[in-house]
Amino acid sequence: MPFQQGWKYCSKCQVLCWSEMGRVCQLDGQSHNSSGSGTYSVLYNDGTAPAQPTWLFCTRCGELIYGGTADLGTCPASGAHTPLTGDGAYYYQLFQNPQAGWKFCHYCRALFFPQGANMGPCPGNPTGGSHDDSQSGLYFVCL
Repeated sequence: MPFQQGWKYCSKCQVLCWSEMGRVCQLDGQSHNSSGSGTYSVLYNDGTAPAQPTWLFCTRCGELIYGGTADLGTCPASGAHTPLTGDGAYYYQLFQNPQAGWKFCHYCRALFFPQGANMGPCPGNPTGGSHDDSQSGLYFVCL
């Protein structure tokens, strides 16, 4: 199965982001901070796997976002997320060495990892607050 390695956890906004690009962080509009993060792998472009499809890569913020609805969520770089043109889909599936506790944000559509009561900042929250996991299941991401 085709896995794409190199995904990291941003300690500032708590989302899963692509480590090779210093895209815009939700907290301060600067680059994501992945220092101290493990390296995560995401199943990529494999429509045969029993997994949740339609996760996408946003070219402006570098986050893994859910593209299964018409609303792609609010990007911290302003406006809606912009998926990579011609990009294959990412698939969510549980494999080896999973880290539990990841959540989907209803507002910005990002996959994030809450730290206790701290849900992390969300650019799509209409009150200017944190990520909203009220419509999320529990996700696992492979280290």
